[in-house]
Amino acid sequence: MPTLDPNALAETADEAGAAPEDVRPGVQPVDDDMIREHVIAAGELPPESARPFAAWLHDAWFGFSEEPGPTNGDIIRGALAHWRGQ
Repeated sequence: MPTLDPNALAETADEAGAAPEDVRPGVQPVDDDMIREHVIAAGELPPESARPFAAWLHDAWFGFSEEPGPTNGDIIRGALAHWRGQ
């Protein structure tokens, strides 16, 4: 399984909200396993919370990355703040 690179550019959706294959240089598509492993390894969430967080964020990813430019780390930090009600 590939490791999530928090410094890689986040995949973005097209104007219709579809998830096209983002071919910009430096983009790393992520899946829920990569998100889960990253937040556990970073000490952000325990495994019990990381699994539902990762599933939710994977489904909501393009809502956090509507504009090109944020990194995977930016998306995860913003989603964690939202998840925690901050």
